[in-house]
Parts: sequence; C-alpha cells; structure tokens
Amino acid sequence: ERRLNEILETTDRVLDGLPVPVSQDRGPQVQPSSLKNGVMMPYQLDGLRWLVGLIENDSSGILADDMGLGKTVQILSLLAFLSDRNENGPHLIVVPTSLVAHWVIEIKRWLPHFKYFVLKGTPSQRRAIAQEMSRCANSVNVVISTYEVVTLHKEFFACWSWQCLIVDEAHRVKNFKSRLSKTCRALPGRHRIMLTG
Repeated sequence: ERRLNEILETTDRVLDGLPVPVSQDRGPQVQPSSLKNGVMMPYQLDGLRWLVGLIENDSSGILADDMGLGKTVQILSLLAFLSDRNENGPHLIVVPTSLVAHWVIEIKRWLPHFKYFVLKGTPSQRRAIAQEMSRCANSVNVVISTYEVVTLHKEFFACWSWQCLIVDEAHRVKNFKSRLSKTCRALPGRHRIMLTG
C-alpha cells in the first residue's frame, strides 16, 4: 500500500507538470472571417479548434487526418484565425515539390488577400525571390518552399521569425538524423505543425 501511494504521488506530480489538454469546446465555433470562397465542413471546424488549442497552449502538433479530408483547408483556416487576431505571420509551409501548386491554388482560393511567396526554381530565380521577400518582409504572410530549397538555404530561412512552421508530408522528416529533419528543427518557429496522412 505504501508503494502504491508513492506511485500515485509521483504520477500526480508528473501529470501536474504536463501542459493543459487541448479542449475542442473552446476556440472558434464558426469559420474565421478571413477565410473566403468556401465553407468548412463541421469536422474541419473541429480540427481548427484543435489547432487553435495548440496555439493557445504554445504547443506543436501533428495533424494526421486521412487523405482527402482537408488538412490544407484546416491549416489555412488556422492562418485566417490568426489573421483575424492581427497575427499575420510570416508563416513557412515546407512541402514536397509535387505539392507546391496545390498549396498555391488553395491559398489563392481561401486566403486571396494574403501576400505569399513561393521560394523555388533555379539559383538565380531563388535569389530574386529571396531579395523580393526581404524587401517586403513586413507584409509577407506566407512563404511556401520545398524540402530541398529549405535544406539548401537554411541560413536564409533561419533569419526569419516564423509564426507557424508547417511541414506537409511530415513522414519525410521522421528520421532525426536526416538533413531535412535537422534543418526543420533548427528553424525558428513559434508553432510547429506537421501534416501527414
């Protein structure tokens, strides 16, 4: 009985040190006003509330909904929610090359007022885009880039204070020893959200 009480006391101390659980009862009950040209599904609003809970608890997380359920829309709704609170970024979205066009289409649709950059291309194209980004630093909401470009130009990306660092197809960074994983972990980001599934 003494040992059981010791275990219970230790468990209570450990649990007291954990962050407050994310509640889906709090957070937005309706779609953010900055999110345009579409209507979120109820389960996507649940996902938004969960993401907002992460932000409010200063936590990071993995959004692992099945493919086709709208993880992209949920992330964009989070950025819209933050924008409604005058927290306009910048946010970095790191994606496989094959998904760049998808993210651009969705940003243009759901967040048409956002200023975004796509940092990819030839070395001279990347240099020109990076210069333009630096020139417009105070008005940049979102930067989309690829795994390869982020790894190649980690010093440039490390100069920015990212509000949200979002990694799509996050199973690619699960190996802690990979260059991509090390780069993503080293980037300054207040909130980190991984997408997979």
